[in-house]
Amino acid sequence: MKYDFLIGDKSRLRVGPTFSAYYIIATNMEYSRSGGLGSGGIDYRLNYTIGDLDINGKIFFNACVYAELPIFNSSLINFKISQNFGSPKVGVLDITGEADGNPVSFESAGTLNGFMLEMGYKSPLNLLLKSGRSSQ
Repeated sequence: MKYDFLIGDKSRLRVGPTFSAYYIIATNMEYSRSGGLGSGGIDYRLNYTIGDLDINGKIFFNACVYAELPIFNSSLINFKISQNFGSPKVGVLDITGEADGNPVSFESAGTLNGFMLEMGYKSPLNLLLKSGRSSQ
């Protein structure tokens, strides 16, 4: 979903919010790794496992505020600030072991949540095709 507000004397600046949902159809995540860490000088011994989770069929969302400004009479420059949210866990790090005689158990998971800043330039395809035809 996208909505525009035209701003300025000539209504050239376009500003607005967008909202989108992403459905994960298929992933190719076959990464898994395990191992251990230890030291003779400092008393610790840790085992770790890194693995992927099955996220097929999951949904996450993106909300955005953007601005588009026409330049060169046919192109646009755009700026976006957006945030992903509601992402499923995409990978897990699991650490267990012992440090200085104390048991250690730690789990951390990654997600696709976060902020994005984007800047782009849009040019119509007919400009590229027109310049290609004129050289023939």
